[in-house]
Amino acid sequence: MTALWAEVQIVGTHSPFSIPIAAAVGLPMYVNSNAAIPFLSGLLALGMDRGALLAFLIAGPITSIPSLIGLMALVRLRAVVVLVVAGFVGAVVSGYGGNGPLYRQGTYGPFGHCHD
Repeated sequence: MTALWAEVQIVGTHSPFSIPIAAAVGLPMYVNSNAAIPFLSGLLALGMDRGALLAFLIAGPITSIPSLIGLMALVRLRAVVVLVVAGFVGAVVSGYGGNGPLYRQGTYGPFGHCHD
């Protein structure tokens, strides 16, 4: 499923909505530090946008289902909703910031030189 997800360019480099989609998919997922590196490097090799990758990586640990269940035992639902919205917005902003304006055009890499 993840191979198809990255292959159809939903979260590829030419999709304008790749970062919000990746953050939304990352919201319920739990990606711990041990499994994150090989999983995310595989998605990057399949063509996932680097900003989308960053948004996915940030959204996962903040709002994973296990952490939300634990949090709901301690605070009210309103606080949990605020956390989910803030995690999503923060992941999207970080994803767009991680791409940068030159990298988003598809001609320059993150360090300002051409990758062609």
